[in-house]
Amino acid sequence: MSTKSREVIFGSQIRGAKLRAEGARERAKQAVREADRAEAEAWSIRMELRRPGNRTEGHRRAHNSECQGFSGVSFTHDGKSALVARRDEGGVAVLNVDGSKVTLTKERVSSGIAPYAIDVSSDGKWAVVGSVGLAGLPGQLAPGDADLITLVDVSKRPFRAAQHLSVPSVPEGVAISPDGKSIVAQSLNGSNLTPKDPSAGRQKLGRVTLFAIKDGVATWVNDAPSGEAAQGIVFAKDSKTILVQFDVERALAVYQIRNDTLVDTGKRLRLDAGPVSIRTMPR
Repeated sequence: MSTKSREVIFGSQIRGAKLRAEGARERAKQAVREADRAEAEAWSIRMELRRPGNRTEGHRRAHNSECQGFSGVSFTHDGKSALVARRDEGGVAVLNVDGSKVTLTKERVSSGIAPYAIDVSSDGKWAVVGSVGLAGLPGQLAPGDADLITLVDVSKRPFRAAQHLSVPSVPEGVAISPDGKSIVAQSLNGSNLTPKDPSAGRQKLGRVTLFAIKDGVATWVNDAPSGEAAQGIVFAKDSKTILVQFDVERALAVYQIRNDTLVDTGKRLRLDAGPVSIRTMPR
């Protein structure tokens, strides 16, 4: 076979493979768009089901079944215990972990209403629990209410709630720095509500709040605007860099603690879809 013949045959195959690859990429993008639309529709339906007068008994049972149960979970730094947020029942359950054997203890740690997200510091001293309030419970709607995060002493058993701190409504994400010196909370702040929701609770953007831990006490430092219906939040290993999930904007936003103050760097890591859950590996 001549060189020219091979170029014609293989060139045609290469072009065909490129076209198939481009078609596959376009179908993948379309699938992501359809998934986003479906998720938005599901969110809208859930919000409608929460409205009094919009729920049949069947809807109510289905919605309650969907929402029952637990939420966040996190191991302590030594790997011997785990904390589990009991969203519907309230409080935090404590598990003993011995290799592959996990047992539920009778220990409970106080929290706000509907505990949701949990994080534990790498120094083995602290955990933080975010409680999303009545808005996080089945059939409830509490537009714009202030909510709580809880600082938990995990340095010795039994674990105990050391401090409750007020934050804007629905702290979907909480994180404690690896060095155990800072807490950040990502609150929806009413940005998840629609203009039709009651009261003046609707806000365009959420808020990220910074607390400093010193001598066993957490103190409010400052806060900054975040995204619309923003979700999770994590610290980087340096205990200074923070990533926040901007759901509607489809991005990871980069914040930093500079001169002991929370600052939005303006840097955004663009994504193909809205991020809704984030975690960093053990630090």
